[in-house]
Amino acid sequence: IVQFTAQAEQFLVGGAVSRKIGFDAGITVEQAKMYFTCDSELLVPHTFGGSGAQLYLVTEVKLEVASSSRPFNILTDPDRAIDPAQPVYDIRGGYAQYQCGTPGAGGGGSYPIGANCTRRVFSNAGGRCYKDTFADWHCVLSTGGPPTETLDQPAPRQ
Repeated sequence: IVQFTAQAEQFLVGGAVSRKIGFDAGITVEQAKMYFTCDSELLVPHTFGGSGAQLYLVTEVKLEVASSSRPFNILTDPDRAIDPAQPVYDIRGGYAQYQCGTPGAGGGGSYPIGANCTRRVFSNAGGRCYKDTFADWHCVLSTGGPPTETLDQPAPRQ
């Protein structure tokens, strides 16, 4: 089960984020941010080791979008559901990812409320926006190298 927590009203259609919006005349930074956020935020209900559910959130998303599209390339675009007939837009930038454990789920006072998240900052990420075979848009970023990591953080306020 994946739960999206993205909050940009201009992309909401019937209470859900629409993945059909835009890209006819090119991709905007705001569209890329929204699709990246929707593709990155999720709830993993159960994890190995008894640590309970893990919630992944992204904040501080800063993106740059290529000024023009490029054709699909099977060597550089490994996304399984990508539509090879559609253009691909390169993106780059950075973001902060929060991985939050269920408070107390690990026993022994683990994951205390207000300190149950790990914050990772990825400052040199690269990726792409593409249309899948259902005509839905997605934006993904690689991590761009090891992140700056801070343990025992509160969840983001956004």
